[in-house]
Amino acid sequence: MTVSNINKAFEKFGRFQLKHRFLFLVCLLVFTVASSLGLHKLHLDNGEDDWFDDWETTKLNQDHFEDIFGSCDSVIAFVQADDVFDPEILEMLKKLGTRLENEVPYASSVTSIVNLSIPVGTEDGFEVSNPF
Repeated sequence: MTVSNINKAFEKFGRFQLKHRFLFLVCLLVFTVASSLGLHKLHLDNGEDDWFDDWETTKLNQDHFEDIFGSCDSVIAFVQADDVFDPEILEMLKKLGTRLENEVPYASSVTSIVNLSIPVGTEDGFEVSNPF
């Protein structure tokens, strides 16, 4: 299906809607009211405890890990500078990231602008590179 055929189909549908606009508005109102009738019964549980059953292996392993190590939280360090892309600032960020990885116990990784990988499109596909 070409773009012109799609545009023609949307034009026909739009003209039909304009011709029967009051019917569309009434149908939309009825649909909205009917859809809203059950909202009082809607209950959302988005806590982490609801992702897994207590007996499930993943939940048991996570609980065991947290009993031993505490938690798997992240630590964020904000650096304020006039120009973040200044070579001196980038070198300082690289040294900070290296020190954090080497000296903080149980640190698994450091995510920084210095070790960021960016996919760049090429003629052959794409290449993942570090701009710094």
